[in-house]
Amino acid sequence: MVTITIEDFCIALYCAFARPDAFEPDDAQRIAFTARALDQGREDHFRAEFDQVREYSTRHEARPLGTGDQLEISAIEVSGKPGSWRVWINPFYMHEIEFGCSRILLNGAEVTGSGRHLQDDLPRRVADVPPYPAGAA
Repeated sequence: MVTITIEDFCIALYCAFARPDAFEPDDAQRIAFTARALDQGREDHFRAEFDQVREYSTRHEARPLGTGDQLEISAIEVSGKPGSWRVWINPFYMHEIEFGCSRILLNGAEVTGSGRHLQDDLPRRVADVPPYPAGAA
């Protein structure tokens, strides 16, 4: 299986856009969404998946969002190790979403290693992640 680092995962999703409901776990305790990132005229898509979501919490400002609205992932932090991840996502600095999960995938590549990475500023490099298949977004 292809793997990526915690840092590459966070760099890839930093400033990407997703639907407001994308960050909610489904009945199988899974979060999965496609995010779109724009960088200097280039558009990339990323498929993020989080398995066995637990301890899910969300805090947000009371601001109505429409069905066509998109939220930018303005900050993202991942810490832990495979089997015991902690994820914190801050879309548009209006929402805070935090949860634990057992596995994280991005474009089919599994996040491995251990430690912590917070992406809250423009990255100094491009994330090394497999491409998302064209037309899959």
